[in-house]
Amino acid sequence: MHTLTYDVRGNLLDAIDQIWLHIASPGSWWTGAERVAIAQSSRDAWECNHCSACKNALSPYSVNGTHDASAMLPEVAVDAIHRITTDPGRLTETWYKGLLDRGLTSEQYVEIIGVVGHLTVADTFHRALGLDARQLPEPKEGEPTHDHSGNAVVDMAWVPTVSHKNATGALAEEWFPGGKKGYVPHVAQSMTLLPAEAISFKRNVMTQFYLKTGNINNVEAPVGSLERPQAEFLAARTSALNECFY
Repeated sequence: MHTLTYDVRGNLLDAIDQIWLHIASPGSWWTGAERVAIAQSSRDAWECNHCSACKNALSPYSVNGTHDASAMLPEVAVDAIHRITTDPGRLTETWYKGLLDRGLTSEQYVEIIGVVGHLTVADTFHRALGLDARQLPEPKEGEPTHDHSGNAVVDMAWVPTVSHKNATGALAEEWFPGGKKGYVPHVAQSMTLLPAEAISFKRNVMTQFYLKTGNINNVEAPVGSLERPQAEFLAARTSALNECFY
């Protein structure tokens, strides 16, 4: 990694340390080694010939072939990782259900989303500052917890989620430390099938690189040293370039 030659808020550097720890640790459905392999596969996707052909095709489903493989991960997982990384704007519910038909579980899919999402934030941060990508962490030993939200339902998304109205346990404690329930943005609810992924993303990504969830509806809340309109302009332009249609 290059040495920083300008000031960066310390909380951002601390957040990336926490992201690295999160990726390396055993998750809900994947081991630490598998999670690091998911992160590596996401990086590999940018050099994958099949991904490049799919991205340039009118329809990604018109291209025959396979993605560059990972020895540790099943082919269906690699397909999910590569498509999520390189062509998210054209993912469909039919494609997602096809992953389930091929043996991937909703829990495994959501955890892949979590790992790729955390990694993308960190890698984009480094790239934007002209830094080399940070070396992926050494995986930590241990088995997956198999912890998931029993009250998650298919409602606002393709995958089961927990709404702010129905949050209990760790999710409720994280979102509503004062006990009074309030609005939680859909993006914060998206990975609630696996509380560990939703909580880490909220703590280490949304809160550190954007806003506290309680300030989402406050148009005067600053984002670091930026005024809210400035931050939203940058966010909108970045989302358009990344084909994020959320």
